[in-house]
Amino acid sequence: MRSSRVDERFERFIESPDRHGYLLVREQILEHPSYDPYSDDLRSLESAFDQNDYAQVLKIGAEIESVWQLSPRFHYLVGVSALESGHRAKADEARKLSHSCIAGLLETGNGSNRSPFLITYFIDEYDIAAHRDIEIRQQQLIECDGRQLDVLRDIEGREHWFDVTDLLAVARPQP
Repeated sequence: MRSSRVDERFERFIESPDRHGYLLVREQILEHPSYDPYSDDLRSLESAFDQNDYAQVLKIGAEIESVWQLSPRFHYLVGVSALESGHRAKADEARKLSHSCIAGLLETGNGSNRSPFLITYFIDEYDIAAHRDIEIRQQQLIECDGRQLDVLRDIEGREHWFDVTDLLAVARPQP
């Protein structure tokens, strides 16, 4: 169950997706007791989706939404499942949420090594790449100035940078 504070922040962010709103909601998600950057939750959702088990997608989605609410992929899967299940209003809402999450993500940086995108989930890297029609060839984790950065190289050799410092800190808390 989401706290009203997270709900209010998320609602404000969705109405006006910007860097500040995204980061406020992100902060709450990273502190959520169920947040795990290596969670299999989204894989379970994708598996049900791949099997056209849209009712199961909606069921799992309702259970994990509080932790995945900033994930464009989460909202996309829920939205298509809702549409396939005849829930047009829910599908429209999920489409709006997915677009707002992408917009917020893109506001966190420009993808350069000086201004990497600040992600909430590892899958965000690939959602941004898909949104920008970038075909990824290679991925590398680099430590730079005390930060952990994922670098995706596309087939043309361009680099796309993502700050994963906070995600890794949650996964491996420092003493």
